[in-house]
Amino acid sequence: SQTADFSTKPWYVCDILIEQFVTEGETADMSHLIDFDVIPWNEPTKGVRSKAIVKGNQQLRLVEFSYGFVGPIDVLRHAGYVLEGEFANDYSGTLERYQAGDVIFIPKGENDKHKAILGKGEKVLLLLFEVLDA
Repeated sequence: SQTADFSTKPWYVCDILIEQFVTEGETADMSHLIDFDVIPWNEPTKGVRSKAIVKGNQQLRLVEFSYGFVGPIDVLRHAGYVLEGEFANDYSGTLERYQAGDVIFIPKGENDKHKAILGKGEKVLLLLFEVLDA
C-alpha cells in the first residue's frame, strides 16, 4: 500500500490509477500513446461529450461538460483529474466545487450519488479513470 500527501502531489493519484489501468505485460499489443485527437466525440445528451478507451473492464474517458448539461444522477465510481475549467458536483443537495488541477475520487453507491452542475458560461474538461461493472 502506498501513501502520499495529495495536497502537494495531486498527480500522484493519476500515477497510481494509470499503473492499475495498464499493468505490466498488457501493452504488447497496443501503443503506449493514447491519442484522443483521433477518437471521435460521443455526445449522448445536451451539455456533455466524451471520448473513451476501454481495456477489459477498465475505461479511460476524456469528458467535457458544459452549461446546459441535463443528465441523470450518477451512482458510478469515478477517479479523475480536472484538466480545464471548473464545475460543481451536487451530492444529494451538498455542492462541492472543483477547478483545474483538482483530483477527484467518488466511490460507487447511493451514499455518493452525484450530478455535475455548471453555471452559465462554465465548461470543464475531465480525465476519468473508471472500472466498469461486468
